[in-house]
Amino acid sequence: DIKYVNLLFGTYAGLSGHLMILVLFVMWFTALQRFRMKEFELFWYTHHLFWIFFGCLFAHGYQALVEDPQAIYILAPILGIYVLERANRFFRLIFPSQCISISHEDSEIVSIVFEK
Repeated sequence: DIKYVNLLFGTYAGLSGHLMILVLFVMWFTALQRFRMKEFELFWYTHHLFWIFFGCLFAHGYQALVEDPQAIYILAPILGIYVLERANRFFRLIFPSQCISISHEDSEIVSIVFEK
């Protein structure tokens, strides 16, 4: 019994696993449509907990209880794409564009033309 309790709460894998489950539950709960429609800001901010999730995912394999950690090989390209996308947003913010025209094309289509 004590061995299992130690594995669940006394190791990086156990603690990070529990924290990942908690973070995913909070993100899932706030993503439900009935909750998201009423409290969008809470939905938005809780989904930034993905940083904690990824940190815990890296820590989850830190002690290598089963085998060598593999998460870095899977998550590095994903996080790299995320960083590139955020850098793209930042540079687009620095160099603003100007709206040239807005036209109503159809009952559900709006056309917006920007100048770069």
